Amino acid sequence: MSAPVTPLVGIPRFTLSIAKVAADPALKADIGSVELCEDLNMPAMLSFSVNLWDGMRMRLNEAYLDQFALGTPLEMALGINSETAVFTGEVTALEPAFGGIDGPDSLRVRAYNRLHRLQFGNRQRTFQNKTSSDIAAEIGNAIGLTAAAESTTEKHPHVTQNNETDLALLLRLAWPLNYEVSVEDKTLYFRKPKLQDDPVISLTYRRDLIQFTPRQRVIADGAKVEVRGWDVKTKKLILGKAGAGDETAKMGGKQTGAELSAAAFTSATRTIPGQILADADAAAQMAKAWYNRQQSNFIEAQGECAGSPLIRAGKTIDIAGVGKAFSGPYYVVSAQHTIGPTGYRTRFEVTRNSV
Repeated sequence: MSAPVTPLVGIPRFTLSIAKVAADPALKADIGSVELCEDLNMPAMLSFSVNLWDGMRMRLNEAYLDQFALGTPLEMALGINSETAVFTGEVTALEPAFGGIDGPDSLRVRAYNRLHRLQFGNRQRTFQNKTSSDIAAEIGNAIGLTAAAESTTEKHPHVTQNNETDLALLLRLAWPLNYEVSVEDKTLYFRKPKLQDDPVISLTYRRDLIQFTPRQRVIADGAKVEVRGWDVKTKKLILGKAGAGDETAKMGGKQTGAELSAAAFTSATRTIPGQILADADAAAQMAKAWYNRQQSNFIEAQGECAGSPLIRAGKTIDIAGVGKAFSGPYYVVSAQHTIGPTGYRTRFEVTRNSV
């Protein structure tokens, strides 16, 4: 199934809902620019500027200041000719500028998606005999989010949250699994990267892909990974290994960066010693996660295209027309959508693990 493409000609559009109610047309007309920034494992941020000066009545439109009170739920959809929902969150900052050098009186509204709630306060507590996915579900439920956590099997005897935020704890649990932490609306995701998913859109250079700058680099970390721990009961080594064949997906390529690097230079093994491990299965799982993570940045790239709301952090896109070595599917790790005087543009950062 071929991925959709961006319309070559069209009108940038956006819709804004405030507490589930569509924004008044007069308010929408006063919005001068819109920006949405997404990065993996971080809260997505929406910001837009609103003209505060009512030229007809020659006074400030103070109703806008009340309309965007802190905590107000917001929804935004973007697109060309039609809109696609891209953001659900809540207002976290108001930044008015009265008589500023940039123009008339204005209000900058900033909002985060609900992942930001996991950054409220540092906690001191202990989780006992729970898996990482159990902990993710418990944390999500405690702040009103429905957890969609991919099941993990290893039960941790003790996990201490030592004066850190809930998000910091989840990212610490996600690291050895090579998991991602994200939120869509009121759902908290704790899962593996979706490298194997079909591309959501195809971008072709000199058609809808305006700019693309990839970098292919040697994977010096090694073509194999060994994770080592010590079983205090049996006084024996716990060993987990990973290498070629343990990729989550090769993203349409034939050889991973590690395989190409080993063929061009020398085969190497990355050893991770001193790990606290329950058994050999836990060691193997950590080795596979580490192996996949170090493969993911074999090719890194930045690009810009005509605006597309389909390009989101955690999605796969297809790049064409940039040569055989650099064309193919890429995983989006960051996306920035802007609507302003120059139209709708999307900038993105992507990675690929093979060619």
